[in-house]
Amino acid sequence: MPKIEDVEVSEMDQGDTVSPHTPLPWRALPNRNIVDRRGHFVANVQLGVSSMNTVEMDANAAFICRAVNSHPLVVEALEAAQVFAEAVLEMHGPDHAGLNLSTLNKIVAALSAANGET
Repeated sequence: MPKIEDVEVSEMDQGDTVSPHTPLPWRALPNRNIVDRRGHFVANVQLGVSSMNTVEMDANAAFICRAVNSHPLVVEALEAAQVFAEAVLEMHGPDHAGLNLSTLNKIVAALSAANGET
């Protein structure tokens, strides 16, 4: 079972980058509060939830932090995969090395979702 501790997947310093969300990394505290790198409150997993058990709340807090903290790396990886897939498709056609247009479409769809465009 996941144990709620200071869960930090990424120690990336987001610097002074202007962003519409609270600066990364986020971490989950034992009280299920999620805080930013400065220790400022972001969210609480258990507020208003009476039917969820503590193990599930702990797991959700940890999962939220992992997802949020890894988001920039996932987007970067998808963008690189998109560039690669487009180059392979342009040079060799859609059937080269098992890469096909549906793979590129999945990459584009995942990037759109990650960027809040869907």
